[in-house]
This record gives sequence, C-alpha cells and structure tokens, in this order.
Amino acid sequence: MIIICGYDAKQADYLNSVYEYNITKNRVNILYAGNTPTNGGRLNLILEKNPNTIVPVPRSGCAATTDGKNVYVFGGKDFENRLNDLWEFDLNQNKYKLLPANGDIPP
Repeated sequence: MIIICGYDAKQADYLNSVYEYNITKNRVNILYAGNTPTNGGRLNLILEKNPNTIVPVPRSGCAATTDGKNVYVFGGKDFENRLNDLWEFDLNQNKYKLLPANGDIPP
C-alpha cells in the first residue's frame, strides 16, 4: 500500500511525503520524506537541495492511482488553492516528475 501526500493536523501542515506500508509485515518504509515545514504549502513547486529537482507542493485531497511502477497524483488543495497539476512518483527511483496536464480544475 502506498500512502502519498495529505494533511498533518497535529502540525497544521500539508504533506508531499510518500510511504510504503507492508500489511503482512506491519512495517512502514519511507520512500520520500517530504519537505517540512511548508508554512501552509504556498509555493507552486518546491526545490530540493538539487535545484534541478522539483517536487509537488504539499497537499491534501488529491487523487492518486498506480500502475505498479509509478504513482500518479493529480490536484488536491494546499493552504489557499485548488491544484491542477499532475505528478508521477517513480517507485523504483523514489523521485517525482511533473507531467503535462490540460483542462480546467474539476468541480
């Protein structure tokens, strides 16, 4: 099971972290620790230590699906905005990639 993005009510902050939960072993593996704190996630893109690497703004309420090799994350919301971006998280390399998205934000 993959757990991606969300909201940390205790810290009042949005997340862009990625975890893998092994149900059989009852063990959590951190695939991407995320960027914290975000101060409400007001940035469109967050640059990691490598300025050529971008990751999605921390968010909650996003849609996600997987093909077994990648997890695809669309939309959601940050502190102030509904988001209209599409991201791919590579489960082998543990990296995000921004994908082109077209159209309006769904209602």
